[in-house]
Amino acid sequence: MEIYIAVLVIILILDRILKPENSIKRKKCYAIIIFIMLGGLSALRKYTVGNDLHYQYYGYFIRMHNVSWAQLFGMKTRYEPGFLSFLKIIGSISSNPQFMIASHSIIVIGYFCHFFYRYCEKITIAVFLFVTMNHWFQSMVIMRQMLAVCLALLGTEILIKKSYGGLRFIPVVLLDLVAISMHYSAIIVFAFIIINYLHFNNGTFVFFSILGTALFFSRVLFEWIVDFMESVLTKYNFLNEQYFYFSHQILEKSRYNMSGIYAFVPYLLTFVCSGLLLLNWRVRIKIGNGEIYHGEPKRYDDQLYSNDFLMYSVLLVVLFRILSFSFPVIARFSQYFIVFEYVLLGRILNEMKRTGIRQFTGAAIIIVTSIAFIMMNSDIRLNSVMTGTVPYKFFWQ
Repeated sequence: MEIYIAVLVIILILDRILKPENSIKRKKCYAIIIFIMLGGLSALRKYTVGNDLHYQYYGYFIRMHNVSWAQLFGMKTRYEPGFLSFLKIIGSISSNPQFMIASHSIIVIGYFCHFFYRYCEKITIAVFLFVTMNHWFQSMVIMRQMLAVCLALLGTEILIKKSYGGLRFIPVVLLDLVAISMHYSAIIVFAFIIINYLHFNNGTFVFFSILGTALFFSRVLFEWIVDFMESVLTKYNFLNEQYFYFSHQILEKSRYNMSGIYAFVPYLLTFVCSGLLLLNWRVRIKIGNGEIYHGEPKRYDDQLYSNDFLMYSVLLVVLFRILSFSFPVIARFSQYFIVFEYVLLGRILNEMKRTGIRQFTGAAIIIVTSIAFIMMNSDIRLNSVMTGTVPYKFFWQ
């Protein structure tokens, strides 16, 4: 755990030295250094760091990287064609599996750092939570899905640029389809197109708060949702196989453990605080020279995500996490929406007018998530079940 704790300390030290909120240039410099640190550690890790990499992808790459395209797609495998293509392309450059690990790390961490730089007003908080909420660890484990997440998020960047007109839907849909070819769970990303046009108001907040509460306490409602999902997914062959592969994970009784609660409560608090503090939608927007002004745009700046979009994204994370207490695999869907919590959280902090309250809240987030992160991942048995990223080892060790 020492190297991961050192990462958290360095993130905070860099914030004190560079002060990334003071200018766009400083923020860019901060994002680049974070990319070098997180991307470098991910790229240089041993294949044993990360459960899925250790037990699945590492050996699969060694066996399959040099087979022909025809053979590759003719094999019976549960892996999606997009991910198989990724392995084939990487394998055509180098047969060294460490190159595959490094390439994946550079793509995924590079994209997340770009996203944090571009859209997170509190980039230090975003990066810190990326680590302490185990999102960084997940990027070393669920490698197929993380490629899908990056493609889906890139699609949302195009989606929000309304100045592109209707033509923007062509690359958005294409990126979403490629994301699905990386991991079938990415079918959920078409929800982005819908929520991009939805308004979030007081009534929406109250309705989904009641629905979420009922879902948390009602097994009957959960079973109705599962039956509905089965009736829809089993109609399509490529989803039917996936559904029955995972449906055995449905628990007879909801399971509330430490890791599950930790993966749920922060998003719930963000949703509730956002609903209470931001329903008037007065937002601070960064402009070219790094200054900040108060604005109340008609819908929002063309280059940024609307608060409505962010609220619905965090709402979906909360609902998926509630369902995952009884159907753990449902948590996979939340991966596509989690980063928007980091964006929304920054706006919440900026809306706190009193400097003391804002600083106290930021410090509380850092302290609480640090303690939880260290407690959970210091338990080797628990970490081995969640991600298998502890202890960290370089590939030459």
